[in-house]
Amino acid sequence: MNFDEYAEAQRQIDIQTAATVYLAASQYQGTDMSVLDWELLLRLLYPTIERARRRSAELARQFYDSERQRHLPTAPPHDIPLAGYRLDWFRRDMEPERRALSQEDAPREAVDAVVLRALKVTEGAGRQTLIHAAETDRPQLEQEPEAESGSPVPAPEVELRPGERSRGRVIGWARVTTGPEPCGFCQMMVSRGPLYGSAPKAGFHGRDRTAIQLFDDGDDKRMRLAMRKWHTGCRCKVVPVFDAQTWPGRDEYLAAKKLWRTSTKGKSGQDAVNAFRRAVEDGYRRLERDRPAELTAAA
Repeated sequence: MNFDEYAEAQRQIDIQTAATVYLAASQYQGTDMSVLDWELLLRLLYPTIERARRRSAELARQFYDSERQRHLPTAPPHDIPLAGYRLDWFRRDMEPERRALSQEDAPREAVDAVVLRALKVTEGAGRQTLIHAAETDRPQLEQEPEAESGSPVPAPEVELRPGERSRGRVIGWARVTTGPEPCGFCQMMVSRGPLYGSAPKAGFHGRDRTAIQLFDDGDDKRMRLAMRKWHTGCRCKVVPVFDAQTWPGRDEYLAAKKLWRTSTKGKSGQDAVNAFRRAVEDGYRRLERDRPAELTAAA
């Protein structure tokens, strides 16, 4: 299974999940939904979400195993438990959308928000499974890795941090966008490139500006937490990095890193945030402007 196949399979899971969630949530739109109604909705949806999460986790594991087999065909198997879930976690994760849908005049957007939140929960299983696999997989080699094709030694633009070298194979993970127009925050996370070694288990709950500042300040520990921040509607995927010279999304990473450097040069804080987002948005506008000309030329 390659990355495109993985992304398409996850998209199919999302489509099926979104249809079920939308059908159920839309029944409560404009009904002045009570807390009990919300609880009943969550209990109705939970089996669907649990199955979708299981499929997402299994899919991520299949993708990881395929990449691992391609790069480490002789390494012993690496057993990884799939990410679990519980109803009380689902209740907590969906809570941000309860108030809007509970209004008597709840708009269509309130239903859409519930769907997007449910998809975030669903894809989270795959992301968590893959990250855990990469951070706990340390197959031992017979000799120290060398900087040759297929080795785990990072390319010049990827530096291992202190304490991240070992006699075993060093495996990392990275974020890759799959949406047509990823937001500035996601592009910033992509520009971060692969992470090597284990990371803190807690989540990151800061704002985009905080994450940008961490990037500027070189706060590696907290930046690793930011890499685990997924906004509602986020289309980012996690990919394993067995070879710093060749991994799914590397070209996009290099492009995002270059854009980050050029657009934020001499800037920091909110100025860096604004400059980077403008650069990202300008790129999309140029793409839309040039597309008709490209189609005409092709015809």
